[in-house]
Amino acid sequence: MQRGRKSSAARSMANVMALQGLDGGNEERPKPPRELTKEQREEWDDISAWMPEDWFGRETFPMLVSLCRAITYSRRLAGELEEVEQGLDSLPDRLRQQNPETTPQDIEAILEMRLNRRTELYKLQADQARLLMALSTRLRLTPQSRYQPITAGRKMFDRNQQPLKMPWDDD
Repeated sequence: MQRGRKSSAARSMANVMALQGLDGGNEERPKPPRELTKEQREEWDDISAWMPEDWFGRETFPMLVSLCRAITYSRRLAGELEEVEQGLDSLPDRLRQQNPETTPQDIEAILEMRLNRRTELYKLQADQARLLMALSTRLRLTPQSRYQPITAGRKMFDRNQQPLKMPWDDD
């Protein structure tokens, strides 16, 4: 980077680059890569819409792709975990209704398999949550990664000084 005053040639070149959109001033929101699924592309669009237009440089695209994938995988895991949880309580009764000859040992074995699957899903979901937190922090999407601790504390103090407005209160 040149120190001191810029020459007229450098200034004119900067003006030409700005007019052609090569200076980065005419940034558009990054488009999602084709490799992402529809759901992942929607996440990409949502995340990039929350942040300033120039927030994501090309060097961050691999992390943003990973974040979009992690979000959708986490949702799928949560859905599967919910299905396993809902089915556990009524599983013995359903097994007996479907096949009256089902032995208690069979029911116990099937329940154990379902409980093992639930444990596996909990572990996978915890891994996804850690990945989501790490990627969000690295991409500076979380408040923790955008504020110095003193600034965050000051913002919380300022917010707490304002009277709490209830949803049912009229303006």
